[in-house]
Amino acid sequence: MVELTKDRSWALLGWVERVASRITRVRDEGILDLAIFALQSIGRLEVIDLRDVLLVGGLLRRGSEFAQLDFAAGINRVESRLGRHPFFSTLLLVSVRLPSTHEEVSLDSGMEFRRVPTGIDVTELMRRFGE
Repeated sequence: MVELTKDRSWALLGWVERVASRITRVRDEGILDLAIFALQSIGRLEVIDLRDVLLVGGLLRRGSEFAQLDFAAGINRVESRLGRHPFFSTLLLVSVRLPSTHEEVSLDSGMEFRRVPTGIDVTELMRRFGE
């Protein structure tokens, strides 16, 4: 069995973020359930900040709403397979509103969520801190 390390958790969270856009085009409950399972796996281990996990959960919820898929039903399906865990209750509370970190771009076949540039010059910031 492969251990879900911090680096792997970030990679998996990135995958869920991409799925949030993809689900608006494919409208597939199975993909929604798989993404919810991935979020639960990351959230349960608490190896990365829960706020980051929930932000991506919000994107997934928004994408599922756009695709007319029932996000809560997806959580219930995954929970029925895995058993109860407090993370599911937390995930049910994520907002359907688009977080300020992302923007929506309409596509012919759906929607895409893109990160909004922060406007922070990382090179300058690193120079100031002597890195």
